[in-house]
Amino acid sequence: MSEQCFHKIRAIVDSFAGAAMPVVAPAKINLRLKVLGRRDDGYHLLSMLNCATSLCDELGISFLSDSQIELSIEPHGTLQGEPLETNLVVRAFREFWSEFGFKQPPVGLRCGLTKRIPIGGGLGGGSSDAGAVLRVLTVVFGPVLRAELELSPSDFSDRVAAAALRCGADVPYAYLGGLCWVSGIGEQVVHLTGRRVSPERVVILVPRTSVNTRAFYESFRRLHPLVPRGEDTRLKSFVDSGEGELTGLVENDFEATVCGLNPEVAEGLALARSVFPHTTALTGSGSALFSLVPKGRETDMSNLSTLAQERGYAVYPTCLIFD
Repeated sequence: MSEQCFHKIRAIVDSFAGAAMPVVAPAKINLRLKVLGRRDDGYHLLSMLNCATSLCDELGISFLSDSQIELSIEPHGTLQGEPLETNLVVRAFREFWSEFGFKQPPVGLRCGLTKRIPIGGGLGGGSSDAGAVLRVLTVVFGPVLRAELELSPSDFSDRVAAAALRCGADVPYAYLGGLCWVSGIGEQVVHLTGRRVSPERVVILVPRTSVNTRAFYESFRRLHPLVPRGEDTRLKSFVDSGEGELTGLVENDFEATVCGLNPEVAEGLALARSVFPHTTALTGSGSALFSLVPKGRETDMSNLSTLAQERGYAVYPTCLIFD
């Protein structure tokens, strides 16, 4: 990087004078998750319809003139014991600058993170936190870096997406957010801009016990030693046609394995499907499940929420965010 670029970056930091920028990091749900194969390195090839929700973590981000990184997390004790360098917020910050040729970030980071998305539920909270950091860095420092490297907006976005993928398979989607068709191992993301689907209301149920990610994948590989390559023609048809009805799309190939590991998930799915039989599914490989709520059935959603809470599930009435 040129000395002029470095000074422009530092001038941007000085202009904020340490003020914190409030940012939200939405939880996502996998409206659809199909396993279409497995690579030689063990990663599964997926076809997913992901959508952000109004359930969000909150971040306060400010930049420092030195290279110090400070991260505070509320509620106190959340993610306790996690090394600073492994937190996805810190990793995203470092990977962004590394992608554009900096051995060390030219600025520091102070981030206050308030966790509202349940951990371990498959709702992508950590990935969304990382995506939020990448979006802020793109907005604040993107113009200077694009000019310095003579990158088009799309080329710059591709470079940020590459940095996101190094943080985790869910982070490229989290960087874009909204309603997206996600495929490969998570690196192929098509933003369905301007698309509206129905229904828009959703209720998320989270059991008291989570699903260990490593245990899940060990079990899934044992139960599915061979995964033949396939195509998700139903989702491709939905994307190509522009139709907005989700009924018939909601499905998750990880469901049986997760239910085998966590009976609470199976019980929650049975309960939710007794009310919303066609629009209930697991999200990701975690323990959270959701029901899409058709218009006019808010009373049913309220009744389901009450029943779930009585059985010990955390309940999050929310809505989908498409853009």
